[in-house]
Amino acid sequence: MRCLSDPGMAAPAVALLLCCLVLPALADTLRVARDGQWTRIQEAINAARPGDTVEVAHGRYAETVTIAKSDLTLRAAPGDLPLIDGAGEREYGIHVPRDVAVEGLRIEGFEVARQTRKGIFIESRASRGIGISGNVVHHMREKGIDVCGAEHLIEGNVIYMIGNDQEAMGIRLEQTRDCVARDNDAFLCKKTAIRDQTGAGNLIESNLMHMCWCGLDFNASSGARALNNCIYCNLTGFNPKHLKGNVGWNLFRHNSLYGNRGENVCIAVNRADWLPDTGPDLDWLDIQNNILGPCGYTHLWNRPQIVGENVVVDNNVYCGEPGWPPHFYQTEWHRSKRPGLTSLARMQAETGFGTSGRIADSPFLDPEHGDLDYADDSPLASLGADLGDPRGRQLGARGVRRPVTRFVRVAMNAVAASVNEGLMHYTTDGRYYTEWHSGTGTEDQWITYELTDRRPFTHLILVPVGHKVEFNIRRYEFLVSEDGHRFEMLFRGENNDSGSTFIYELDEPVAPRFLKLRMLEKFPDDGLDWTPANLQLDELMAGFFEPSLDAVPRLGRPNTSSR
Repeated sequence: MRCLSDPGMAAPAVALLLCCLVLPALADTLRVARDGQWTRIQEAINAARPGDTVEVAHGRYAETVTIAKSDLTLRAAPGDLPLIDGAGEREYGIHVPRDVAVEGLRIEGFEVARQTRKGIFIESRASRGIGISGNVVHHMREKGIDVCGAEHLIEGNVIYMIGNDQEAMGIRLEQTRDCVARDNDAFLCKKTAIRDQTGAGNLIESNLMHMCWCGLDFNASSGARALNNCIYCNLTGFNPKHLKGNVGWNLFRHNSLYGNRGENVCIAVNRADWLPDTGPDLDWLDIQNNILGPCGYTHLWNRPQIVGENVVVDNNVYCGEPGWPPHFYQTEWHRSKRPGLTSLARMQAETGFGTSGRIADSPFLDPEHGDLDYADDSPLASLGADLGDPRGRQLGARGVRRPVTRFVRVAMNAVAASVNEGLMHYTTDGRYYTEWHSGTGTEDQWITYELTDRRPFTHLILVPVGHKVEFNIRRYEFLVSEDGHRFEMLFRGENNDSGSTFIYELDEPVAPRFLKLRMLEKFPDDGLDWTPANLQLDELMAGFFEPSLDAVPRLGRPNTSSR
């Protein structure tokens, strides 16, 4: 036996002591469960060190999780889907505050629901390299996933029921750089499924965007890339505005659009208030190798008076039955009643857009179920142009994940109205810009619908005609009846003056024979001379989700890859 003073022991003992002093502690896993070491997620986050993993078992966690540390992983236990429940009381589900620089954080596998503002909110503009993957985020007022910072990965999430705030969105990239939003399924968002807002170099790839006012927004973006997305059954498909080319062209390539009730693409809808009056509002935009399927108003809407010279619209394939959409290219709002261009040939001759564009039959495999892929032996497989990007000649989107659910409309017909019965059928025709109005009436107007399909519905979706104008419906009532004469109250409420889609979710499914919408009041005078003094309605839809939204959290955890 040797003592510590033995020269033969001195060197290895000192080396071992030095190793203990300089090597970092091994990463640990902190487990959160009702019967575990930690019962609250925040307690485990507070105790965690860089490199640690906080693993959360199934359960309901009534808290806001605030993270101000780098190099942490916050994840669900294998096979579990823990719920961070805002209970309609807490602003945020998971929050990285504004005044911290968090890097290398991962948030994986949670259900985040019922927050009053945002589900997952990366507020820090100094944040970097955060991964948000495989989460189910729903029933928020403002945003599902809202991020600032750089180099984040938002992948494989399911986001739905986001509203009814005016700027409600599924995913927003705000003043971000080099972020990726990939393989997400965003639907039932009052305003927009995914928006790149004042971003630089972001990639939005292989997402599903459906049943929203707008599928995808580029808003004051530079160098944004939207590739291989499926955008369908919205009011507007793609809405780029206020674009610049500071860090490169803004690309909209290899995407598939279908069943959008208004425009497939709406370019430069208005001028940004913060921009000077000189120079174009929108420039450096490339729209190529997309499939633009049937839509309700026009394939391409444009405001050429505020658009620059660096805009390319070419090599796209356009699909639609004769008269659907009624315009091929349009520069006027529908209220002008001025005709647009009605064919690809006229657009090519009069605008210079679409020189190599083509007309084709709708190629999609199963668009009613959200499958906008097409067969490998389809003639479309060889029609795309070689654009020199990683997807080469690919036309439209290929291989995008299937949606976790689809909205099934319950068939109904307008059978009576307080006035203007000749217009009431426009509220169920699936087309934006065809509307009912009350003439000179400004309160207590109504339309009655007969539901010819008696399947129970869970949601009502009301599409207003205008954006924040006085003729939109403010106070309303929905009533139901079996005979069309004696009606009972279903629910009542008051809309905010947002102008985007209103989504009403019922507590229990109902299957009445008749449904009545009473429009009790419009909004106050907005001061615009052109605004008519009446009530107006574009569309009312009743339907249910298949599978039901109750099943979405169980279905909404796709396999996700690491960055």
